Amino acid sequence: MRVLITGVFIISLLFMPFIHAQENLPESREAVLVETTSPSEIMVRAKGIGHHDPRGWFRRPDPEVMNERAETDALKSAFYFLLFNADPPILQTSQEQAEFQPFQDTFFEPENLKQYVSWISPNYQSRVRVDKTTIKIEQTFKINKRLLVDDLVRQNIVTAREDIFEQIGLPMIMVLPESSDETSPLDRLADPQYRKGAEVIESYLTSRQYEVLVPEQVQANNSMQQTAAFMSGMDDDFSYQLALSIGSDIYVTYTVNIESRNIGNTRVSKVSAGVRAYETTTARLLGSETGYSEERPGGELPLIEEAMNNAIDQMLGKITAYWKNDLQAGIQYKVIFSLSGGFDGTTAEEITWGISDILKRMTTNYKENVITDQTLDYLVWCSPEQYQRSSDVYRSLKEEYLNAGLPGDLERSAINRKLLLLNIRG
Repeated sequence: MRVLITGVFIISLLFMPFIHAQENLPESREAVLVETTSPSEIMVRAKGIGHHDPRGWFRRPDPEVMNERAETDALKSAFYFLLFNADPPILQTSQEQAEFQPFQDTFFEPENLKQYVSWISPNYQSRVRVDKTTIKIEQTFKINKRLLVDDLVRQNIVTAREDIFEQIGLPMIMVLPESSDETSPLDRLADPQYRKGAEVIESYLTSRQYEVLVPEQVQANNSMQQTAAFMSGMDDDFSYQLALSIGSDIYVTYTVNIESRNIGNTRVSKVSAGVRAYETTTARLLGSETGYSEERPGGELPLIEEAMNNAIDQMLGKITAYWKNDLQAGIQYKVIFSLSGGFDGTTAEEITWGISDILKRMTTNYKENVITDQTLDYLVWCSPEQYQRSSDVYRSLKEEYLNAGLPGDLERSAINRKLLLLNIRG
């Protein structure tokens, strides 16, 4: 019997840290993002559960104790939301979540969390009695997300942006108004509302030390037209063409919608801002977010800034997740071979097979998009250690093509960040 008790005691000791860590997590875990108030701070509304069940015939639950415990649980829920449930969360990969696990217990200590909180709503948004000994409250917190992320980076839990850039190169981002008709994005920037939208997003990105390309300052119309003419079947998308010509890795498009109405003698407005991020080389949608302002009187430009801030913070997280995936899968490049006249069908087929063999040796993976006698269109994923730049890819392709003894000569038409336009001449 004594052996059995000793065994149970030892097992209990082994599981005590795990049990304690679980107890330190929030019970509610319900929270929503209210708004992004600045490039560093966000506002989160979270729910917390508070219990108080005193023992004794004549003792009653203390409302103050329940309130205090519910407030602590709401605080933990707000941070749990940011770490695991936000879109996107701070801990984006399974590796980051695993690295966080040993620190989880101490992280959710209320005193540790409070260092990141700059403001707490003095009143509850709601307070509901669940039963005689339990309440649920809802409270709003303003949290310094940038400080939180920086601390997690210093503890080697979250991958530092600098580490990502060191391996894949410094990414370029361009911001353009969405333009689906015959109006050029550059012409649309003449509108003060769209100009304000671009300024807010560019300011947000530069404050986070991202490399931002300003399209108005790049005179690239000729190369844009050449690129568009080269890529067969490409839609008449001005934003896409301009991003290709300038050389961005990602381009962000946005829309602004303003709704106004009269309340008595007061004119009030509300702004919604839609933001989309695309991978330039493939035009693949990386994410789409919509931000809203509060409805209030006054000028429309401050409302545009408010709505844009709410949208771009979440979008930026998705862009970061995209770069982290690049590190795992390899840097993605789009490679298009154009076969000039002079190759018959048999020779073109020989070239196609030869290039496939080359890509198998060079890349971690590749995908065939379009294969014809005149055009070979591929997406390739390459090791970040070997191929940080598109020129590295081109150099290896040219050497491999020559060594393989394939027909014709491989020449470059244009190299644009992650896009390679190549010619094979007979």
